[in-house]
Amino acid sequence: MDASPLEHVGNIIGCVIGSAPFSYLGLNVGINHRTHSAWNNLVNRVEKKLTKWSGKLISFAGRVTLIQAVLTAIPKYCLSFYLIPKATIKQLTYIFRRFL
Repeated sequence: MDASPLEHVGNIIGCVIGSAPFSYLGLNVGINHRTHSAWNNLVNRVEKKLTKWSGKLISFAGRVTLIQAVLTAIPKYCLSFYLIPKATIKQLTYIFRRFL
């Protein structure tokens, strides 16, 4: 029997043996979430959404609604699992204000 017990059980239940860190449901698992650099993926997702909307002719009220409904939903989902560093909160606030 050459395979390790972990590989053997993985084959039985049909799982692939991976390693950390990895992404699961859009969240990074297996990294230190206390560092600002761990949240770069979240900041990039928010900025990517904004670049799609920045060229559109959207009223001020429409931009406020987009920020409140869509853009803040991404960090809220992540915050339900981890505490976000203050530096990342400041960066996201800056991005939201720049969009207005």
